[in-house]
Amino acid sequence: MSTMPVPTSPVVRVEHLHKVYRTASGELVHALDDVALEVTEGEFISVLGPSGCGKSTLMMIVAGLRSSTSGLVEVAGTNVSGPQTDLGIVFQRDVLLDWRTNLDNVLLQTDIRKLPRSRYLDRARELLHEVGLEGFEDKHPGELSGGMRQRVAICRALIHDPPLLLMDEPFGALDALTREDMTMRLQTLWMHSRKTVMFITHSIAEAVFLADRVIVMTPRPGRIDQVFDINLERPRRFESMSSPEFAQIVNEIRDLFRATGVLATDV
Repeated sequence: MSTMPVPTSPVVRVEHLHKVYRTASGELVHALDDVALEVTEGEFISVLGPSGCGKSTLMMIVAGLRSSTSGLVEVAGTNVSGPQTDLGIVFQRDVLLDWRTNLDNVLLQTDIRKLPRSRYLDRARELLHEVGLEGFEDKHPGELSGGMRQRVAICRALIHDPPLLLMDEPFGALDALTREDMTMRLQTLWMHSRKTVMFITHSIAEAVFLADRVIVMTPRPGRIDQVFDINLERPRRFESMSSPEFAQIVNEIRDLFRATGVLATDV
C-alpha cells in the first residue's frame, strides 16, 4: 500500500509584499508591489529584471536586512522580523578583509558566530578546493583576481552549511570569460550541495542556464510578471546555450522585456 508524500513548507514564502521608501530628498519610491513567491527546498531560482525593479530589495527583505512596508515574508516557516542567521549571502562585491588570508576570510563566519574554528577548518579547505583555489589558502585577497576573490566569498557564505543561499548579482563586476567560468563553478557547487538558492541577475542567458525557474520582474514598482520553468537537462554545458530549447526560453523572456519597454524593439 503506497502512501502519499507529506507536503513540505517552502523554504521562502512571500505574500502580498510591498515596499515603499523615502529618498534623502523626501521623495517616496514604490519599489515592490504585491510580490508573491515561494521557493522550495533544493530549488535554484533566478530573479531577473531591469535595474531599479526591486530585485535586490526583495533579497534584502528575505534576508531580514531591510524591512517591508507590508506583506508576509517567511524563511523556513518563520516570519522574518530581523536579520536571518541561518542563510548565506553573496553580494556583487566580495567584501573580503585584505589583512586576513583567504582561509581566514572563509572562516570569518565561524569567528563571528563564535563557532569552534577547529571543527570547520577541514570544511573551509574542502570548499576552497571545490572552487579551484587549493594552494591559495594562505594567500591574501590582494593576490587574487576578481573571480578568485568572489570564489572565496562564496566559500565564506557556505562554511556554516546554511540551507538557503542568497546571491545578489555575484558575477556582475566580472569580465565575460571569468563570469562564464564562475557560472559553471556555481552550477557544480549547487549540484553537489543542493542548497536552496535565490540568484539575482541582469543576464537572461545566465538566469536560464543556472535556474530551475526564472522569475521575471517588471520595471518599478517591481512585480512578478511571469515565471518560466527551466526543464533543461543537468548538468548543463555551455553548448546547451546553442540548443533550440535554450534559445526559445531566452527569446520568450527577451520578448517579455520588449513588451514592457525594458528592451528596444528590433529595427
